[in-house]
Amino acid sequence: MNAKPSLTFPLPARLAIMFLPVTVGLGLAAAILSPAEALLPYAVKNRDFANYWFSGLATVTHRTSLLFGDPAAYHAALKAIFGADYPWHNWSYPPHLLFLTAPLGMMGYLPAMVMSLGITLAFYLFAIGLLPRRTDWLARFLLLPFLFTNIAIAQNGFLTAALAITGLALRQERPLLAGLAFGLLTIKPQLGILIPFLLIYERNWKAIASAALTTLILIGASMLVFGFDSWRGYVEIILPYQTFVMNELGGDFVHMLTSPFGALRSLGVSAGPAMQLHIPIALLSLLLFGWSLRRSADAGNRAFATILATFLVSPYVTAYDLGALVAFAIFGGFSDRQNDVGTGRRMLVTALAILPVLMVPLGQAGLPLAPILLLAAQLTLVFSAADQPKKNPTRQDRMG
Repeated sequence: MNAKPSLTFPLPARLAIMFLPVTVGLGLAAAILSPAEALLPYAVKNRDFANYWFSGLATVTHRTSLLFGDPAAYHAALKAIFGADYPWHNWSYPPHLLFLTAPLGMMGYLPAMVMSLGITLAFYLFAIGLLPRRTDWLARFLLLPFLFTNIAIAQNGFLTAALAITGLALRQERPLLAGLAFGLLTIKPQLGILIPFLLIYERNWKAIASAALTTLILIGASMLVFGFDSWRGYVEIILPYQTFVMNELGGDFVHMLTSPFGALRSLGVSAGPAMQLHIPIALLSLLLFGWSLRRSADAGNRAFATILATFLVSPYVTAYDLGALVAFAIFGGFSDRQNDVGTGRRMLVTALAILPVLMVPLGQAGLPLAPILLLAAQLTLVFSAADQPKKNPTRQDRMG
């Protein structure tokens, strides 16, 4: 019988809880020692975190219209803080993310970054504590490439991965809590596009209802607090501009995209032909996803199948979004039997785990291998599921 995820958390979660006071202490030290924002080293200023910090500052100073208006005006506001030579940054998130970033605007840039990365890292480790440990302790070092990538870029990957892991790990035992996590994951909706199909297949109506209610509350509350114009700007300005960014931006950005579309853009293919080639591969991935759901009796493997397909189907997912996939690959493997992971599968898990740090150099070398590795993992998952006994997915089959 598979193990039930418990809220009596094992070592990774306990370490996360212990890490929180350290994070607070580092944040306070940064607040005392940090210079003015304009004097921060360029390597510290030029991080994706600048978007989150400025969104918090704009929220507490009642300037949220800057976030959902002309991207040039947004960039001008950043240059006014960080200097005239500050490189292009743009806002790309829905209004309800501001509920999470608003506290960042109440402190300086450097302490806010330390606190944000530290707290979301703790949440990520905490979420990993919900997963079964189907691996030896040495394999846990495979988390380091993703940890390094997200810290180096100062992105929100710890937060979004933790939400996805929490929802997927608890979806059968605690569906209402899982739905809450899925609803919060709508701050980056492309990461959850296949989760509804998983929940429908498993007939998990409680999780679906909880996720839908959470999403509606977040949208309604953000309209009430930030105004209807914030959502109109998001739909009419921000989303079209993100499409422009995805289609036109070059450089290391395209090397970080995990999808077939991203791999083709990395090779220099223009957006139109790249999307035309992306679609049949995405459809193949969806077929493999459905096949995995039907063949797998293990809830953890079905969650892993959902994440794998997401990174192939959604054109706009990146290396710093890989936290949930890496965690499920390491701790879930490809079978519900602890020792049933051969050398080939271990090599594939290792390749997936180090993918976050390799994507840019591989792309620069003309070898964008992410879609190939993800498809290989999908096929491996399908065939490893063939050895599992069939059972009704509506039963409370546990992860673990």
